[in-house]
Amino acid sequence: MKSIERVQTGVRLEKRVVKVMKAVAELKDITLSDLIEGVMLHAFEGKAPFSGDSLDKIDELKRVYALDLAATDSHLLREENEEFVIAFENCELDPSDFHHREHVWLAWIYLDRESLPEAMLRYINGLRRFTRHVGAEMKYHETITCAFLSLIHERMAHGPEDETWEAFAERNPDLLNDAKELLARYYSQETLESDFARKVFVLPDPSDAATHH
Repeated sequence: MKSIERVQTGVRLEKRVVKVMKAVAELKDITLSDLIEGVMLHAFEGKAPFSGDSLDKIDELKRVYALDLAATDSHLLREENEEFVIAFENCELDPSDFHHREHVWLAWIYLDRESLPEAMLRYINGLRRFTRHVGAEMKYHETITCAFLSLIHERMAHGPEDETWEAFAERNPDLLNDAKELLARYYSQETLESDFARKVFVLPDPSDAATHH
């Protein structure tokens, strides 16, 4: 046995590939880290990492998880929704095509990939940049943005692990309506329309909202 030092990595992998990898690791009674390291160390030396019997089991697992990708697909994969994200972050979206539903979709994409703090920072920075680019900087609202992302994050946590955007949207139609109407459960109209709430995130106060709603 050799002593090593492992490091944490934030690598994103295709979902079905990960499912097959986890299943293979379980079959071999090793950790996912052990499996990946073993495959790479074999590959570095030009050796096949799996025996014929293991490959037969992997083929079965690929069918179970509907994994239809092959070696020829390597380096040609693009994550779903990536073009939308790239267009937004490069300020190439037409503002007329970026309505409330697209705002929720973008938030869902970020939250599906990253933790809430990371997704919120990326979303806020991108939205500020986009609104400046289209000359609508005054439309940015800090409280509505932060509160709505938190609400989307909570709804996602109540759904199944592999839920798609389409399924999420169908399960949460109220999120696709007017944001202020939904947030009226937590904020008074006076609070949401204040300059302070526009510039600084204000914590929700349900009692205040109930008084004014």
